[in-house]
Amino acid sequence: KALEAGGADAITIHGRTRPQMYGGKCDLDAVAKIKSLVKIPVFGNGDVEDFESYERMLSTGVDGVMIGRGAMGKPWVFDLNGKHDEIDKLSIILEHIDMLKKEYSENYLNSYMRKHILWYLKDEDHAKDVKLKVVQQKSLSDLVDLIKNFFAIIVVSTLLIFCFLIDYNFARSYHHFITKSTDLSKEN
Repeated sequence: KALEAGGADAITIHGRTRPQMYGGKCDLDAVAKIKSLVKIPVFGNGDVEDFESYERMLSTGVDGVMIGRGAMGKPWVFDLNGKHDEIDKLSIILEHIDMLKKEYSENYLNSYMRKHILWYLKDEDHAKDVKLKVVQQKSLSDLVDLIKNFFAIIVVSTLLIFCFLIDYNFARSYHHFITKSTDLSKEN
C-alpha cells in the first residue's frame, strides 16, 4: 500500500523472503494477498518455469507474470500453449549461437555460451561428463562440436532402445506364435 500511495504505477512481487534467496518455494498466497490489497497492477514472479507454474501464478489474480531464472536454458517457456514435448534443444542452441554471432566475436561467444549451454543441459540425463567438458572448451567450434556429439548420442541411444523394444516385442510375438503353432500341431 505504501508503494501505491507513493505513486508507484505497478508492483512486481517475487514471492520469496530475502533469507530464502533462491531456495524454497514461492509463496503464492502472499502474492495473492498483496494483489488483493492494491489497485495498481501487480506482476508475480518466482518458480515460473513451465506452463503449469505460469497458470498457478496467474491463479493468484496477478495482472501479469515475470519469468527470470525459469527461462534459463528453456526459452520456450514463453510459448504459452503449454506443449513442449518435442523440443529440439540442439537446434535452439545453434540458433542462439547464430543470432549472437552477428553481434559478438567467437572468442567472447565461447565464454558466454558455456554458461547458457549448462542451463540447456540442466535437465538432460547423463549430461554430467559433457557439462565438465563444456566449461573446458577453448573455441566456439569445439564447443559446438561437443554439443552436437552429445545430442547425436542421445538420438542414437533413443533409436537403439526403440529398435530393441521392437525387436524384443517381435521376438515375444514370434515365440508366442511358434508355441501356439506347436501346441496346435500336437492336438492334431
